[in-house]
Amino acid sequence: MVNDRLSSLLKKSLLNVKPSMIRKFDQETSRIPDIIKLTLGEPNFNTPDHIKIAGIKAIIENQTHYAPNRGIIELRQVISVYLKKGMD
Repeated sequence: MVNDRLSSLLKKSLLNVKPSMIRKFDQETSRIPDIIKLTLGEPNFNTPDHIKIAGIKAIIENQTHYAPNRGIIELRQVISVYLKKGMD
């Protein structure tokens, strides 16, 4: 009896809950063909193997902490070289 009343109250409360804006945006963007969706933090493709391997390597090497605000120096250097090549 108590469970039925509680269940009924919950159902009424849940009917009044509106979808969040990010969920609404996700539903709208889901209609776009060939889109790579990152709206809810869940891509619609599997993680490529080279990224999985890099993640495992980082864990083994204890690279599991937040990066410095300016970024990891090695990554910044590689990005710099890449960008310079694009400007040539």
